[in-house]
Amino acid sequence: MAGMAVGVLPDADIVSRYFGVPHTADFGHRGATHTLAFALFIAALALAAPRQSRNNALRVFTFILISTLSHPLADMMNDGGKGIMLLWPLDHDRFKFLLHPVKVSAVGLQGLETGTIWPTLWSELLWLLLPAALLAAMARFAANSHTGAADPD
Repeated sequence: MAGMAVGVLPDADIVSRYFGVPHTADFGHRGATHTLAFALFIAALALAAPRQSRNNALRVFTFILISTLSHPLADMMNDGGKGIMLLWPLDHDRFKFLLHPVKVSAVGLQGLETGTIWPTLWSELLWLLLPAALLAAMARFAANSHTGAADPD
């Protein structure tokens, strides 16, 4: 649950629109909340959570960091916008991957009303969810084979 929550947290910056913050500003959409600095900050905050054992600190920090950072990295693959400010505050350039196979989604319910949500969902399934599931399965298999748990003999 925590991974999903921090995975969508970078898009909290969308509220900046309602305060007149330009899209290209540091605190506009895909600005400061879509950065490595933000992901590090959120991961550090997770260490302060109650019931946090010192033995799991590195594991929790890494999980929250990767979960938070997954969102801006996925945004770098979509075909909309000018990219993300990954290295802010050190660098104000916006970055995108060379290929943009993921269709950008409409804000709000517009995609459902117009039917444009379906190509977006299919591209996210193909380019984001399927590779993530395969990577997770490979990691699980590797962990099981390393401990011998996958060997029934």
